[in-house]
Amino acid sequence: MPEPATQNQTHPASKEMAVEMRRLIGVLRQGWRLIAISAVVCLTIAGLYVAAAKRVYQATTRLLVLQQGGRPLNVANSDPNRLMEGSDDYIPTHSMIVCSPMVVKQAIEKVGLEHLPTLLLAAKRADKDPVEEAIYNIKVTRPDRLAKIFRVDYQAGDRQETERLVEALVASYQQFLGATFQKNSGLGITLISKARDDLSKELKELEDQYLEFRRTNSNVIVGQEGHSFWASRLARWDQAANEAMVKAVQLKTQLEVGRKLAGDGAELWAIAHAITQVGGDPNSLLALVTAGLSQNGEADLIRQLAIEQQQLVERHGPDYAKVKELKLQIERIRERGRSARSHLEAGELKDMLASIERSLESVQTMREDLRAQFDQAQQKAKQVEVDLLTEDNLRSKLERQRALFSSVVDQLKQAQFVSDFTSVTSQVIEPPHTLRHPVWPRPILTLVLALVTGCMFGVGAVFFLDRLDQRVRSLAELRQAMGLAVLGEIGQVPADQAALVGSIGLISHSKPRSSWAEAYRAVRTNVDFLRRNQRLQVVMVTSPYAGDGKSTSASNLAISDAHAGRRVLLIDGDLRRPTVHKLFDLDRERGFSHLLRDLIPWEQVVQHTTIDNLDVITAGPEVDNPAELLFSPRLKELLDEFRQSYEVIILDAPPVLAVTDPAIVGAVADGIVVVVHASTLRHHDAARTRELLDNLGTPVLGMIVNGIGHADSGYGYGYGYGYGYGYGNYRSNGAQRENGEESRSLPLLATTQPKPHTNGNGKSGNPEDGLT
Repeated sequence: MPEPATQNQTHPASKEMAVEMRRLIGVLRQGWRLIAISAVVCLTIAGLYVAAAKRVYQATTRLLVLQQGGRPLNVANSDPNRLMEGSDDYIPTHSMIVCSPMVVKQAIEKVGLEHLPTLLLAAKRADKDPVEEAIYNIKVTRPDRLAKIFRVDYQAGDRQETERLVEALVASYQQFLGATFQKNSGLGITLISKARDDLSKELKELEDQYLEFRRTNSNVIVGQEGHSFWASRLARWDQAANEAMVKAVQLKTQLEVGRKLAGDGAELWAIAHAITQVGGDPNSLLALVTAGLSQNGEADLIRQLAIEQQQLVERHGPDYAKVKELKLQIERIRERGRSARSHLEAGELKDMLASIERSLESVQTMREDLRAQFDQAQQKAKQVEVDLLTEDNLRSKLERQRALFSSVVDQLKQAQFVSDFTSVTSQVIEPPHTLRHPVWPRPILTLVLALVTGCMFGVGAVFFLDRLDQRVRSLAELRQAMGLAVLGEIGQVPADQAALVGSIGLISHSKPRSSWAEAYRAVRTNVDFLRRNQRLQVVMVTSPYAGDGKSTSASNLAISDAHAGRRVLLIDGDLRRPTVHKLFDLDRERGFSHLLRDLIPWEQVVQHTTIDNLDVITAGPEVDNPAELLFSPRLKELLDEFRQSYEVIILDAPPVLAVTDPAIVGAVADGIVVVVHASTLRHHDAARTRELLDNLGTPVLGMIVNGIGHADSGYGYGYGYGYGYGYGNYRSNGAQRENGEESRSLPLLATTQPKPHTNGNGKSGNPEDGLT
């Protein structure tokens, strides 16, 4: 289902976050001494500062300030948002007055500089102005934004000095308010009165000017639509002229059409029809055409004869003599009517064209008269528009002057109203007094801040030192650094369980129900999943460093495959520091080095173990040129032979960063498994390891992570690479920590001490050689 799938996807991220949190907590636990030292140092410095700091005292008082008047309560031209008295916020102004140089100077003079030791000392030693020094030490605040109250604080090194100066400061402030208000009130009334008189005179002149203009210019009268009389007349003249022009065009077109058709010999009804199409009156033209026919009476006579002819045809047939006679009579009547009608139409057509021509002349004359009237009205309308603009300008100026005059009159009324009263009242609601304890230094606050600062510096130093450590410190960093999937996580063997566990190299067989055996079975399962899509018969096991546990992982992985019913061959491909023979307590006299030199058949080298389905080929005697021996074609031939007899072949190869042997062996393997210790790998070595493995072209199946859950980060064990074998600087951290101290806990894959073993050359083996 989708929901469980989502949970499975987010589980690794949550696990990595929990591991990272535990790691950070572990870092803080390890660095608690540095944090404690930093906190103690900061507390000591803070204590010395508190003891040596000069005491500062503070006196305080609170003043209530009420300002009355200053703005009319409600006038027509006032701001509608200010309907209440004293709506302006004047407290900031009074706060600045209290700490102004003039008020402060008067306060100092009232007390006397000799009674202000702090200011006197500053003036003598530092050559400072006492007024500036006092202003620097005065602080004016406002406890509540909506209240008309402000607070005055003064700080100094003497308790009595602070109270004296605050009292004198309040007295000087109140004296300043009284003197300044009386002066400003009289001057303000005088200036406003003069402005009122000047505005009244200007207003009277504007009103007279406006009335005179209206009296002498009657053309500025406008109608309901806002247009003047002459503008309306001009519009009507223009409309009439346009209509006459349209009529003249129509008559001219009708005359041209009639003359052209008459010249072409068209009949009267055709000419009348054409004239109606260009604006002629159809009713009058129709009456003109039908007038001749009604006077002549030919149609009625022809109709009677035609009826009589039809009746005779029905009785006697078309060949009857009377029928032919009536037909000839009808033809003679039509011919006489056609000649008479032609003569009549010619006269009517002439009259019609003459009528149109006279109408055209009348319309042309009317157009000229209308144009003349329009020009006269246009000149008059222009003058009227100028007069209207002048009138509008005078009226706007008069309205502005009236509004300004009303505002000045209102201000004068208010100034006269408040002149008999005190507009500003200042009252002390909290008498000046000095606080019981000094305001500086603050011992408790200083010590608390010092403690917090010391802890922060200590924590920062701990994490900074931790960041300087180039080791991979978490599983998330390991995944990112190596870029490989984790096939399994092998837990650390605690020191108190080492005797119970026994040899970790065979733990999958000796303790099959242990968590470590289960972890190796999980690795086997993950590799089996990969076998479904690719051929993985020969698997090389290697590691970045010596002491990462590759031999132990290779042996346990082989045991797990053997327990699964597969035929497994474990080959010790580390010809420099072999270990597999010690883990299985096997003979090393005949081994892999003999097979590479093709000295004996491989059947004589394979050794059977006590574990079903598991055979082992030890490294054999030491050789002087292991890299050249592995590089021979014999290695691939041997592996091809082993493929015929075994289902799984596991090669234990040397560390990647120590020698070039893994590159040779990995080129002929089907897959590579990398064993990494969780706390010893460096970032740059991880990148180098990945680069070397990628260059082989052999698929890297994943990595086995050792050291999971070890609180001390397990500085491992090792074979002692680098001790005279030319492996460079890639030595293990197994036997000792980097600072030289011996590890106090059993490393992850450490085995019990092996018994002394005699190698192929007869020398006693080093016991540490068995720890891998």
